[in-house]
Amino acid sequence: MSTILMKYFFGLEEPVCDKDGLYNGCIVPREQAAILYWMTWLGAITGPIGIWNGYTWLGTGTSIGVIVAQGYWSNPTYSWRRTLDIACVQVLLWAHIWVSLSSSQAVLYNLIIAFGGVSYVVGWMFTRRGQSWAGTFAHCIVHLCGQGGAIILYLS
Repeated sequence: MSTILMKYFFGLEEPVCDKDGLYNGCIVPREQAAILYWMTWLGAITGPIGIWNGYTWLGTGTSIGVIVAQGYWSNPTYSWRRTLDIACVQVLLWAHIWVSLSSSQAVLYNLIIAFGGVSYVVGWMFTRRGQSWAGTFAHCIVHLCGQGGAIILYLS
């Protein structure tokens, strides 16, 4: 269903993967990797906002996360860069959740992060079903939720 919607509304054809389930060695096609690469730049705005507002460690971590994510999404293969990206995201996620618990915006922040988590699972499910465009857009929502939630936390 999502494949039909992607084609009808956006003119996006679902790319065909290679026999190994990859796209020329990448986990997503290059054009989708490029979208996710550019989504990582949101952290280049969010990190300095955190630093400026006294969340020095979180803002610095977010800025480092941008570099790690860009290193991965520039060539998204099953490699140590993927492992590093996942580890970095996990550390930053749990650190932000921990700090959010003492924030006046804890409920809002954690609702946004929970929505991002659901979007991650939905994107994973789309991707597993061969609907990579829908999976990519769902993953973009993950980035928007993470960075938007961080800004709300940093400004609280």
